Amino acid sequence: MERCLICAEKPDQAKKLASPFPHNNKGDHIAIEPCSIFPKGAVVISACGHLLELFAPEDYDESLKKWLLDTVPIIPTQFKLKL
Repeated sequence: MERCLICAEKPDQAKKLASPFPHNNKGDHIAIEPCSIFPKGAVVISACGHLLELFAPEDYDESLKKWLLDTVPIIPTQFKLKL
């Protein structure tokens, strides 16, 4: 079994995710020490904002850029994500 990698959207979220476990702040990541949940330990990293977001309605169809009562709710057949 390999160590787990936990990706958080913000540094404060990474700290909160690591807080219940024995850990060391390494500056650019947080190392979770081996424990019952993570027998080989884990690494928590963070970005500076959202990693993914849903497509906006106009990304699916340009005609949905202006919302009209006739076109809501907008429920795509397949939800798409962008980085």
